[in-house]
Amino acid sequence: MERLTPQELQVALVVGRGLTNHEVAERLFLSVKTVEFHLSNIYRKLDGVHRRAQLVRLLARAAEAPEVSGV
Repeated sequence: MERLTPQELQVALVVGRGLTNHEVAERLFLSVKTVEFHLSNIYRKLDGVHRRAQLVRLLARAAEAPEVSGV
């Protein structure tokens, strides 16, 4: 599994809070297209994660056990 870049991790963490792409873009001062680009890279890098809900669940599990997160 590839590691997320710092920008991808930042996008993933904000998406993990339940924000929309538009809200993530506003919060991180990015364009919506840039958020979409990072999300597609995140999904490609994280095996078994293909949807926003799966990403949220993965991040919730990682928060509970950060020593085994791999994110």
